[in-house]
Amino acid sequence: MEITPTEALDDVMATMNEYSLIDTSGGNTGIKKNIEAFQKFFVSKNRRCPYYEWSSKALRIRFLTKLIFEYMNSNLTKSKVVKLINKSQELSSKLRKISGPLIVKLRKELLSLAETKIPIFQGNERKTA
Repeated sequence: MEITPTEALDDVMATMNEYSLIDTSGGNTGIKKNIEAFQKFFVSKNRRCPYYEWSSKALRIRFLTKLIFEYMNSNLTKSKVVKLINKSQELSSKLRKISGPLIVKLRKELLSLAETKIPIFQGNERKTA
């Protein structure tokens, strides 16, 4: 199989986009079934993850893949990539400490910064963040 590194990274980003939506009602049902089967056969019951954790990890993988892509295409330097990874880890650590109404405010701010609009759901209405 002949595939360029750029094509491979594009494929990873596209796949992670699909997985990132898994915790919404618009998530791919085939992926949901694959996750359920994987967890059923390979993960002990007390260690299985809910869909939102799969989504979160997919977004992290997509973020790292995007950084690699930008570095390979000379759009980011190695030091800039390291700074962005460190900053994201710092922000992630801070977010774990936040509770209450501030979570909702920060969530809205973060969603507004997303490159692509992520479908979110409230009640029976489908909205796009």
